[in-house]
Amino acid sequence: MSASTPHVVSGITGSLVGGFVILATVPSCGDAEVVPVMILGILTPPTPTGSGTTAECVYVPDGKGPFLSFGTVDFAFTRQYTPVLLLANQLIPHRSPTNLVTPTGIVLGADVRVTDADGNPLDSYTVAGAGFLAASAGNEPGLGAYATTLVSSAAADKLGMFSGTRRLVSYVKVHGTTYDGARFESGEAAFPINVCIGCLVTFPAAADDPASPVQPNCDASLSSTSITAPCVLGQDQEIDCRLCASTNAPYPPPNVNVCEP
Repeated sequence: MSASTPHVVSGITGSLVGGFVILATVPSCGDAEVVPVMILGILTPPTPTGSGTTAECVYVPDGKGPFLSFGTVDFAFTRQYTPVLLLANQLIPHRSPTNLVTPTGIVLGADVRVTDADGNPLDSYTVAGAGFLAASAGNEPGLGAYATTLVSSAAADKLGMFSGTRRLVSYVKVHGTTYDGARFESGEAAFPINVCIGCLVTFPAAADDPASPVQPNCDASLSSTSITAPCVLGQDQEIDCRLCASTNAPYPPPNVNVCEP
């Protein structure tokens, strides 16, 4: 598939799932129906470059993914989940008075609703944004990476404190316009998302200080700035306990101390 501009996540801020394809239709200028945009999946976070607070992640749109089969968000570090979706532009080329035009797309936002595993609603909202869909090339759709919030802080607050892992389902569709102002909307895609408190923290053997009277611990002297941090803290990637185990760590958890064994 043809590529488009990479999506870059800088610092620590903030699927083709089951092989599904979501389609939607919208009238074109000639009243023919167009398959405008597909949501292909949640892109797997790339390996960050740099370390500590300087880490940077570049999401390259690729029709082969890799994709997540489900998302994971750790509420000890963040109260919302904002992954990067891969979108495919299948807007049909049409002829203008002078030449054949292959439309590009501008994504303007996403409509999201979040439920628990039993289908009980937790939140419903629209997220404004800005994204670009490259034009298709021959039989290959144009691609675009688009970040949007699939679990809101309001949905997180309704869950309160809990133990273990809870399963949510986020339903999302994106909307926008073509280069000449025609509106489009994707179909609705559903993504399972696991939420937890502290489940993404890891305790590598190298983090334990054998000289400490408290065992096990996360007191090894290796500077946390030399540890590769995740693209977004608390989202989809493991967190080395040394990034948050002490008050001197750059990313102390806001809710409970989950960074000590």
